[in-house]
Amino acid sequence: MANADGSRPASDGGDAGGWAFGGASFYANQLSDRWGWGIALNSISGAVLDHEDKKDFAGRYWATDVDLLTITLLPSLSYKLTDNFSVGLGVPVMFAQLDMDVVVPGVVAGAAEGKAEIEDGDDTVAGVNLSALWLVTDTLNLGFQYVSELELDFDSDLTLTLPPGESLDSVASSVELTYPQTLRASLTQDLNPRLTLLASLAWEEWSAFEDIAISTAGGGDTLRRDWDDTWHYSLGLRWKPGAKWTYYTGVAYDTDPTQASDRTTDQPIDEQWRFSGGINYERDNGHRIGAVLTYADYGDAKISNGGTRPGPGALPWTVDGDYSSNRLMFLGFNYSW
Repeated sequence: MANADGSRPASDGGDAGGWAFGGASFYANQLSDRWGWGIALNSISGAVLDHEDKKDFAGRYWATDVDLLTITLLPSLSYKLTDNFSVGLGVPVMFAQLDMDVVVPGVVAGAAEGKAEIEDGDDTVAGVNLSALWLVTDTLNLGFQYVSELELDFDSDLTLTLPPGESLDSVASSVELTYPQTLRASLTQDLNPRLTLLASLAWEEWSAFEDIAISTAGGGDTLRRDWDDTWHYSLGLRWKPGAKWTYYTGVAYDTDPTQASDRTTDQPIDEQWRFSGGINYERDNGHRIGAVLTYADYGDAKISNGGTRPGPGALPWTVDGDYSSNRLMFLGFNYSW
């Protein structure tokens, strides 16, 4: 695949990663012996992608810049059916904001290229969370959760700069993204008074994420994704050697949602491994402070994917490669009382 003017080979785009900050807060209380309530405010996902070399980047027809932020407000109610079994209902309300730049290919290889800038896209949607907790024995707990699908439809401004550089006025546009429905089961088993086994199993319907739809009053197009459903597995240990300190460690694995022929450079997701360690300290006043460090390996994310240029000749283009440093580090701090 050639660069924008066809005179040099395509590049890997340079470093596209960066720092991102997030946070969450939770509050829960009892209404009675049977009823409880809570509210949470958090970000379940966010993405910051900014390639250093946009002009020559091999994956510029998918995206060169992406800034996605989601913030979710989750009010919930719980009810204790018996002393050993409780159910919960939550209504997540998600606010999402999106900015994204995509290069528009020229009509033939080497021709001048344009750009589509999606700006100030936002949407607010609501879903449903259902959960249950079963205290099987004094040492064994089982949890279950269902999270509904969320369909985001970003109302945004689309600015097109068409080859050979003529800029059009901004027009209203819509960008559609899908967050999948999820089923999750979890387990805690006390191995002894100080050591507890933690485990979870989840299924996520990523096959609903078929493409990213971009449309205006004059027409539309899609950025194809064609993902598969995924499975999540995790195991961990919680160790409380004394009254003050608690230590955590764990490993999690998620299956690959796509394959090399469908994978894209703006979402280079492969199978995922996460390794975590954490610590909590309880103060004399009952307040707890903690920290957690997670290393995430997103795999090599091999890509052998492309498409066909529009216009005369309909020349194909293909991106071939993999990621040598598709890794992330997460550092979190928490305080509770």
